[in-house]
Amino acid sequence: MIHEARQNQSARFTATLVDVLTEPDGTAIPIPGSTFTKLTLRLYDHLTGDVINGWDDVDLLPSIGTGALGVTLDEAGHLTWDLVPADNAILEERCAYELHHALFVFEWNAAGKPRGDSHQMDIRVLNVRTQ
Repeated sequence: MIHEARQNQSARFTATLVDVLTEPDGTAIPIPGSTFTKLTLRLYDHLTGDVINGWDDVDLLPSIGTGALGVTLDEAGHLTWDLVPADNAILEERCAYELHHALFVFEWNAAGKPRGDSHQMDIRVLNVRTQ
């Protein structure tokens, strides 16, 4: 799924972080927020790989619950990220849109064993100056 945002405008995206294991019926198992031992975010441009707005593997765990970085995570594994306008910057003004990737890398403990996974959000940022 590709999310859409407009250049230099706020946006809100959500995801549910689930265990790589599933229930016997195939249902995904949400990861309780309190079990995370690592949660980082890297926001970058698809074509250049350039980091956007300083989101270069930023450690989110210290700010969960405070809202300081605009990211919340609950006990059902629901992650919400409130993007600020600078998160939706256009790096190449000649383009009608850019594809940005938000890569969340996370680790947690399940049944006393460390686990790890990642979740990528793809964001098409529309250049309002070319519309």
